[in-house]
Amino acid sequence: MWQTKTTDYSLRGVPWKDGKGDVMREVADACKKHGLKIGLYCSPADKNFHCWANPRENFKLTGDRDAYFRAYREQVRELCTNYGDAILFIFDGYCDPFAPNVTDANGKRIGSGEYEKKIVALVRSLQPGPTHRVSDVNA
Repeated sequence: MWQTKTTDYSLRGVPWKDGKGDVMREVADACKKHGLKIGLYCSPADKNFHCWANPRENFKLTGDRDAYFRAYREQVRELCTNYGDAILFIFDGYCDPFAPNVTDANGKRIGSGEYEKKIVALVRSLQPGPTHRVSDVNA
């Protein structure tokens, strides 16, 4: 819902506001105008990048997790740097290809939490305010 540079599958690719619309910008500006802090939600599962964990198949990983992680990390960076200070970041764990419960095609758990730790560290480095909280909706 913002002008991400990581994919054309974003608001840049829709006719709304001639592909220049940015819902996040509008929400961030409205929050600032009214003296409110913003909270951000970002889902790691992305079927457009063909990378997700299928809950119907024991959270089997689909796609190239490492390749997608580079793009996802950049999306989180964009959110952390383009819209001002946020007081909350929520990462939806449903179908999350980076979650500890992700399995391979044989059902063996391959998730370790390393990706989540890297994302939390990135958010904290870019948004170091003491009141910031990083949350996973499945936690």
